Amino acid sequence: MASVRGDLRPGDVVWLVPRTMTAPAICWRNTSAVVVRFDPPHIHVTVDGQPYRVHEDNVQRGNPQYHKPARDTAKPARRLTLPDGAEEQPLF
Repeated sequence: MASVRGDLRPGDVVWLVPRTMTAPAICWRNTSAVVVRFDPPHIHVTVDGQPYRVHEDNVQRGNPQYHKPARDTAKPARRLTLPDGAEEQPLF
């Protein structure tokens, strides 16, 4: 995962996602957290007023539950036009 430390500041909202084997139990809830401070490679966050120390790999900037809506790429069905003099023949 790309490092989130580049523009991470105290007060930023991040989401905790379990990406490492030793991820704290709070990461398995996929909750949002507020950054308190950053001590490489750990990030100190608070969730509902409780402080936690998580590895930077377990932090995601965007909401993991949000999925962008799919674009409507379906094209309308095109009617087959046969040349003059041709007929449709049943296959069965």
